Amino acid sequence: MRTRKNANESAAQSISKQPSAELVPTINVNGKEIEMTYADGRWWIAIKPLCEVLNVDFVRQRKNINDDEIFSQLRSIKPSTGADGKRYEMLCLPEKIIYGWLFNVQSESAELKLYKLECYYALYNYFHGGQSKRNVVLKETTLIDLEIEEAKKEVEDSPAVQKLNKLLEKKKLGIKTLKLLDQEIVGKQYSLWQEESRIDANNS
Repeated sequence: MRTRKNANESAAQSISKQPSAELVPTINVNGKEIEMTYADGRWWIAIKPLCEVLNVDFVRQRKNINDDEIFSQLRSIKPSTGADGKRYEMLCLPEKIIYGWLFNVQSESAELKLYKLECYYALYNYFHGGQSKRNVVLKETTLIDLEIEEAKKEVEDSPAVQKLNKLLEKKKLGIKTLKLLDQEIVGKQYSLWQEESRIDANNS
């Protein structure tokens, strides 16, 4: 069982890893900024301040998270910034999960309904806006790649390029021949040195 001392040390380590204030990202919920917390290699969002902004019951949502098969495995207690600007150990969910969790929150809160509507619009803009534009750009770049390949083929088939390729092949063959001739000359010179050394040895 983790002692209070170990818990405090863990919290201190998490807080020490928190980026400086000007680098801490936030999520905008109905015009209010909620700071994220960086720990264990990911960004987390505290549930309590989020519930306060959305005007939903935190105790009920905490129970729902603990009872949920998925959220209960992803939840974690992390040092987070409260409404008073101080740091507390709070129930958090990873940023990647928080938006899906919001759709599971059931409440008659007008603030929650407003933010859910904003999320619906964001999803629509992604799939019919940014995503569709991305598909258009992807299609255009694919067509450009095909045109580039056709242009390369046209250039390769041109008489000037064919002539250039033949000249390059001739040059490559000439260089190979020079290397063979150089090896032959070196071999002959080496044989002469061996013969001279043999003659000098016999005359000694």
